[in-house]
Order: sequence, then C-alpha cells, then structure tokens
Amino acid sequence: MREDLTSTQHVPGTTVTWGRTPDGVNPQEPVPTGPPVVADLLAQEDHDLPMGHNFPDVFSRLKAQEGCEEAARIHAAACRWLDYLAEAETDVSSR
Repeated sequence: MREDLTSTQHVPGTTVTWGRTPDGVNPQEPVPTGPPVVADLLAQEDHDLPMGHNFPDVFSRLKAQEGCEEAARIHAAACRWLDYLAEAETDVSSR
C-alpha cells in the first residue's frame, strides 16, 4: 500500500493505518481472483479520472489481498482476457 500511496493523489503527510473496522463502516469485499472476473472489474473502472483518483483501484486491492507477484500474474491474465475480447469483437464486426 505504501507504494500505491506514492503514485496517488493525497494530502502530503497522509498515513494509512488499520485496525478494527469502525461501527457503521462496510469494508469492501475481497477482489475475485479469476482473470475473467478481474477483467470485468478493470473494464468497469473509470479510466477518465486522473491517476490516483480511483484509489484503491482493482490492481491496488489485488496487491493488498494477494501480494505483488500474484496480483501481477492475475492482472496480466485479466488484461490478456480483455485483449482477447476486444479482438473477438473486432473480428465479428468486420464480417
């Protein structure tokens, strides 16, 4: 998470602490780890926002949940899935 804080919009001096979930706060569900589901989540992210304005994004959440290496593997597979779908859509529309 510290690495993600360096590339996101925040007030200088911001710190992240965690502990017991305060009353009335509903934590986010864990990110599913299946590449097709992660691909859907990535496609739903608002890419028009400046970098850091959608923190925690899907990849940041995956890193916190699964660790950096596994998150990178899942993310890469999800991106390949998105590329496959885009290519398949192009093939269908060109017929």
